[in-house]
Amino acid sequence: MGYVLKTDAESELLSAVDHVRHGQTFFTGTLSRRMIQNYLGLPTEQAEGKDKDDPFADSPLTPRELEVIQLLAEGKATKEVAYDLNVSTRTIESHRTHICTR
Repeated sequence: MGYVLKTDAESELLSAVDHVRHGQTFFTGTLSRRMIQNYLGLPTEQAEGKDKDDPFADSPLTPRELEVIQLLAEGKATKEVAYDLNVSTRTIESHRTHICTR
């Protein structure tokens, strides 16, 4: 139900266990970013010689849309994402629509 990279275990293991314990999926932030990057067809930072810490510098998505994708990739429902970001579910649905059309 989840996956934690060894490099992220120290900071995210307890959160991962808690998510899985409640029947939710969980992927570490690093892995989620890599999956999103792969899904969007973005070049890897190694191929482009880009800063390893910012693989989405050339992304057509806004920082908020990337944040929404991150939370959804962690297995959160639209309602949970809206709560976490202190916005309405309709706002999250709008972000999802924009993400899918880019």
